[in-house]
Amino acid sequence: MIYTNQRRRELNKALFSKLQNPLITALAEEGDSHIFLEHLPKDAEEIPTDDCLMRNVPRGVLPWNQVMPVFIPAMYNGKKAYLVNYVNNSQKSIQTALEKLNNCGMYYIPGMTLEKGVDYE
Repeated sequence: MIYTNQRRRELNKALFSKLQNPLITALAEEGDSHIFLEHLPKDAEEIPTDDCLMRNVPRGVLPWNQVMPVFIPAMYNGKKAYLVNYVNNSQKSIQTALEKLNNCGMYYIPGMTLEKGVDYE
């Protein structure tokens, strides 16, 4: 869940391309690497347990080459929004995701992953 601004922008672009939904409203400044959505994407579901999160994180030879987009409830300029983030199979990423899940909840789109070389460079 910890990415450089450049990598986060690449992942955001890949996510929006994969969602292909012109009705999704991003609440952020142009070029900002942290994206907040006004509403959850279609097909998004709550991650109910730690076990559910662990089962759905993609497993690859290199953990950072496959990520699962997640949506974390947050406030943005006084409005309820969903912070877009990405979880990979590294220990630090999973640990951070579990903390966020237990503190404020988390949503995902079952089966959706982004893969380096396929969805982004």
